[in-house]
Amino acid sequence: MAEEDHYDEGPEYWNKRYLKEPKLADWVAKYDALREALSPFFVGNLDMRICHLGCGNSLLPEALYDEGYHDIVNVDISEVVIEQMRVRNAEQRPEMEWQVADCTSMSSFEDGRFDLMIDKALIDTLLCEDNVPDLLSAYFKEVERVMTADGLALFISFGPPDMMLKYFSPELTSLAVEVIEVRATSTKSATGLHFIYVGRRAQDAKALPQLG
Repeated sequence: MAEEDHYDEGPEYWNKRYLKEPKLADWVAKYDALREALSPFFVGNLDMRICHLGCGNSLLPEALYDEGYHDIVNVDISEVVIEQMRVRNAEQRPEMEWQVADCTSMSSFEDGRFDLMIDKALIDTLLCEDNVPDLLSAYFKEVERVMTADGLALFISFGPPDMMLKYFSPELTSLAVEVIEVRATSTKSATGLHFIYVGRRAQDAKALPQLG
């Protein structure tokens, strides 16, 4: 197994990786490539409470903060990357929060803490680990718990629907999911597309925001 595939080693692997490779990186796509597709879910609500799951050293939260969304909590299992990003943003983005946590067990957050959950390739990483059904079930359960009743969860992924939708089955989550396609700007996508899986509570019958 190649070194970059040792995801199932948990924090130890990621801490080593971020110490060795501290260069900033955005998995799937940078914010500029996703802005148009994501903007309907922000609708200019600058008070929106956002949780960035498996944040790594993505520049996504910095871009959102600079657009006026200051209530952002970034969560990652790696204490190394959390400290790197906390130091990087301490002066310029003082209201942004950084927390070390396993996204399958976020006990430091109360129920209904966030309006919007953002996962940018964390779900892709979880699919590379062992015991995927149990892991995803625990992850989705926590996402739903810390999300408000009318909140949204955005899962941004390399994976196409024919591969991913089975993981959003009723056996694993009660979230109702719809798919948005985003044209890829790099050659890393085998399909030429990236995908945003928009999850909301199944009982919430409101239509998804229109993309115009």
